[in-house]
Amino acid sequence: MGSYAYWVSHPPSQYEAVFQEALQRQRKLPATTPNLSQLDAEIAARSRTFQERNIGKLKPAELHNLQSELKSSQWKDENYVLAYERSILDFPEELPALNGVYALPGMTAREVRLFKNDFTAQLERVRAGEDFRPLAGDAALDWDWVCGRHGVLRSPFLKPVPDCHEQFQQVRRRQAFVHLLTGILLERAQTGQWPISLEEMPGFEPLPELDRKAVHYYALGETLEVSWLDWTFKP
Repeated sequence: MGSYAYWVSHPPSQYEAVFQEALQRQRKLPATTPNLSQLDAEIAARSRTFQERNIGKLKPAELHNLQSELKSSQWKDENYVLAYERSILDFPEELPALNGVYALPGMTAREVRLFKNDFTAQLERVRAGEDFRPLAGDAALDWDWVCGRHGVLRSPFLKPVPDCHEQFQQVRRRQAFVHLLTGILLERAQTGQWPISLEEMPGFEPLPELDRKAVHYYALGETLEVSWLDWTFKP
């Protein structure tokens, strides 16, 4: 029994303090702060807006307003982190009763510790700029679980969240591209000339998600073609 007691108490919750800090931080944020499911819906809505907006038909004042709006509303990496972290508020104050092997003495507490380690390690990785994916669903027992490297139960502790990280980054890049287009079209409207190059646009500062050197830019007479990644603009 002694060996079982030792095993079920291993490992400790390495991130208990960080987990509790995140929990308290989220409780203090405005109720309007989105979780991942809500952010996923906002991503879809913003994508539709980009698809439906005919930027080439906008007047200079409208372009200027749009440029300001795109700059002020651009998401940062922290927005995704907070949305994922927001899911922590679903963590139950009273632990659920688990069945099967998890009903053995100490097993629920062990799963809680492993879950906190998994969840908080994810936050640490994404804050460090490393690849990030939300926690997977319930997994099968394996050697890593036996050794206490990760838990296998997730659904009793958090509601399922969508894996929208790539879509989040994609929308940020597209917003930076549309922001660039407003700068090009505004210069044309104000001076009657296309910018000589994307590096020579007085008064225009691109959003940080844009790599100007990777953008294809061709402007001659009435012809304009701008393309980057999956997007091409020809007014």
